[in-house]
Amino acid sequence: MENSVYCEHCADWTETEVLEPRLEALADDQPLVKALEEGRFELLKHLKPVGEKWSLALQFQLDSCKSCQQSHYLTVQELTNAPNQNGEEAISATDLMRFFHLKPAQASELSDSMSAAKLTSDAQDAATEQQQDSPQS
Repeated sequence: MENSVYCEHCADWTETEVLEPRLEALADDQPLVKALEEGRFELLKHLKPVGEKWSLALQFQLDSCKSCQQSHYLTVQELTNAPNQNGEEAISATDLMRFFHLKPAQASELSDSMSAAKLTSDAQDAATEQQQDSPQS
């Protein structure tokens, strides 16, 4: 993701944070986009984090003004991970929403939802590692 948003109130550029983890993409992303536009971030808790091997994922970016803490903008991209002609990993991105203005409470709720998804992802990773490390009978 590139570029930032200019905070008119503070006359300063926002800082960009790519939120982790990347989440599974849906066959039809429009209901999710509509829900996010309506501030219904609880739906993110129902999406699973993608693992190391993924072909389609959602990535979330939050641009926030650190000076006034009032300007927050959400960008959601659908990422496609496919090998290029040389067989190397190549990620392409399509914007589903770009610099959508959020109220401070919405930005906080979004961060909380993504943190919950990250905890779920970390717990899944730990369980997978434990299974791989346990001796086979």
